[in-house]
Amino acid sequence: MEDVCKRFDTEYEVTRNVRHRNLVSVITTCSSDYIRAFVLQFMSNGSLENWLYKEDRHLNLHQRVTVMLDVAMAIEYLHHGHVTPIVHCDLKPANVLLDEDMMAHVGDLGISKILAISKSMAYTETLGTLGYIAPVVKNLLIFWPMIGPKILIFALGLVVLNLENNNFHGGIPYGLGEMPRLKVIDVKNNQLSGSIPTSLFQNQRVQVISLVFNELSGEMWRGPWYVPKLRVLNLWNNSLTGIVPPSVGNATKMMNFSMSGNRVSGNIPKEIGNMSQLVELFLFDNQLTGFIPPTLFNISSLLSVSLANNSLSGSL
Repeated sequence: MEDVCKRFDTEYEVTRNVRHRNLVSVITTCSSDYIRAFVLQFMSNGSLENWLYKEDRHLNLHQRVTVMLDVAMAIEYLHHGHVTPIVHCDLKPANVLLDEDMMAHVGDLGISKILAISKSMAYTETLGTLGYIAPVVKNLLIFWPMIGPKILIFALGLVVLNLENNNFHGGIPYGLGEMPRLKVIDVKNNQLSGSIPTSLFQNQRVQVISLVFNELSGEMWRGPWYVPKLRVLNLWNNSLTGIVPPSVGNATKMMNFSMSGNRVSGNIPKEIGNMSQLVELFLFDNQLTGFIPPTLFNISSLLSVSLANNSLSGSL
């Protein structure tokens, strides 16, 4: 059908030129005389429409605000972050998909409109329903002035925080560990003091925590670990105390675990063997006692281990 082919060509023209984390990613296309299709990134939590209108699903206020922010950033990118402005024209809950982390991705650009800068540029006819605005957009427009866009973007949209090699002082804010999108926290080589907030070790999305060369003190962590995606934890050269908790074994994706140059005491827990992807372990210059747990040497990915300058004992 001519209309279907035109819609496919429009979506292809738009998606091949746009890249944003809140737009559905197109992996490839399939086109022949019999089929035209897009292969899209899989969204395990389905559409926003199902979460809004099905009785067995529920979004809390935090999730709703986060989804609205995701949608707003996607549309802002289409309008202002691209050489040629693009209008979606069919923004509704059914066209907002949620990934495994409940991050929203806007999709279905088949009737989007590429705004013409000159008459020589082709653009599609706007086919959206006149006078209709979908609930997700209406709620966003009502709610956005009340919450303050700058504060919301910082609190909910931040993915990487890199403040290394500065002169920041004082404590690490507890709210830093509660930012839902944050994956990288790098504040090494500053003058930060106080203890590490427990929220950093209960963030389900964080992948890198680097607090090297600061003036942190007190117990390294108080409470259980729940950092399923943490890959790098670097706490070198501080004055942290306490023990290596057994719950460290929950960080099964950890690749680099470094906390040398502190005052950590107690035994190395046997649960450290659960870090099946560990590559580097640096615990030198501490006050560790007891023996080295045999489970450590069951980790086949391990390349470097340094336990120098402790009080470890027992047989090898």
